[in-house]
Amino acid sequence: MKTITGVVSDETGNLLSGISVTIQKSSAGTTTNEKGQYQINAAIGATIVFSSVSYESLSIVVDNRNEYNINLKQKINSISDVVVVGYGKQKKVNLVGSVATVNVDEKITGRPLPNITSGLSGLVPGLSATQNTGMAGRNGAILLIRGLGTSNNSNPLVVVDGMPDVDINRVNVNDIETISILKDATSSSVYGSRAANGVVLITTKSGKGTRKTSMNFTTNAALEVPTKGFDFMADYPRALTLEQRRAATNTLPSNQLFKKGTIDQWMALGMIDPLRYPNTDWWNIIMRDGALQNYNLSASGGNDKSNFFASVGMKDEQGLQINNNYKQYNARFNFDYKLRDNMNTGIKFYGNWSLSPLMIRLQDILAE
Repeated sequence: MKTITGVVSDETGNLLSGISVTIQKSSAGTTTNEKGQYQINAAIGATIVFSSVSYESLSIVVDNRNEYNINLKQKINSISDVVVVGYGKQKKVNLVGSVATVNVDEKITGRPLPNITSGLSGLVPGLSATQNTGMAGRNGAILLIRGLGTSNNSNPLVVVDGMPDVDINRVNVNDIETISILKDATSSSVYGSRAANGVVLITTKSGKGTRKTSMNFTTNAALEVPTKGFDFMADYPRALTLEQRRAATNTLPSNQLFKKGTIDQWMALGMIDPLRYPNTDWWNIIMRDGALQNYNLSASGGNDKSNFFASVGMKDEQGLQINNNYKQYNARFNFDYKLRDNMNTGIKFYGNWSLSPLMIRLQDILAE
């Protein structure tokens, strides 16, 4: 047994990441990193298989060399992609219904998203993601698959790791590996009438294919600024003056609500005592610049028999309005163990909890 290393690239020399590197007739395996590099232990005479969804598989036999640089050919089509359907997996070539798959990679997790529904907009044909509010903690988008299906609840069924009826907006974006969208009755019939408006299948990460334990810490932040607001007249007596002029077109001076002397007196006293005669722009007081911060720490690893994935995350969101704050904490632990070649067991644990604006304010008071 010796250590085999190398670099995997395509026909044009571009380095390939995420290529599966396995030992034939063995459960040992790994994947290439972002630089196309791999490292695996193999004995002389063993067969190493390089495979990917988008590239043709290639096998080599280990000889006296310790380094093998591989070039893979791109497949003409990718209809053999494996997607999650119902309680199992199938190849796209065997499917009759319409299924779309989204791989949650750095292009999605690297964005400061408040939730996963906000990141799905524009990624899947036939999926509409509409956000109706910007309130912190309640800014999830409404998902509609192929339009409005019923007059009542038209939300699709959300299934996370085989568990149905999960709030998709409380799932940590950094824990998600793939998202499959089942669009029609043919592909989602396994779930019955609950899948009348489609199904969103979420598969979380695991430690499969990683020989060594690795830790990953990600953080991102965003600043939210109102793009459009209302221009208010903060000067109260001038606003009353405009109201008087409007009412003067069809109202006798004796029947107007305010006397001109009263308005002039308010304007003069406002310069002397602004507390008793205020002129307040309430829009400017209740609005502010919002902020979003995401922190996530994860660890994954595995061997020939078992693999695990664990993560903890925190989201701190400040809305555009004062006293509109939201904090959410997430924890996940996935563990799989191979009892035999045809028998697996495992455990999946997930928890999340959030703090309302009142609890956050109480927490700040106690901290002071």
